[in-house]
Amino acid sequence: MFTLLAATLSGVAHADSATIKQSLAKLGVQSTDIQPSPVSGMSTVLTDGGVLYVTDDGKHVIQGPMYDVSGAQPVNVTNSLLVGKLNALEKEMIVYKAPQEKTCHHRLYRHHLRLLPQAA
Repeated sequence: MFTLLAATLSGVAHADSATIKQSLAKLGVQSTDIQPSPVSGMSTVLTDGGVLYVTDDGKHVIQGPMYDVSGAQPVNVTNSLLVGKLNALEKEMIVYKAPQEKTCHHRLYRHHLRLLPQAA
């Protein structure tokens, strides 16, 4: 019984991903990563152009920052996601820091910049 339920849920998740990819293809968008969104009924999609939020039925696409305002301070969920992706590339970055300097300068290359949100 549990195996049947797990297989059914897995099929639903896979179908949603396929539906989302079809919708993005209509917009000419190549998705690189589809993952659950903090909002139920939506998925977060990482693309070469930034982050999109897509309804699980693939009918609506939203571009722009998402904020979590449930705490004392608002949190930009979109930037948190992008910072996490950027930090994962840290081994590929060239970081310049002078011995007495209090700040670092990061050198980003074109393939790093595609992870940052695009200006509207």
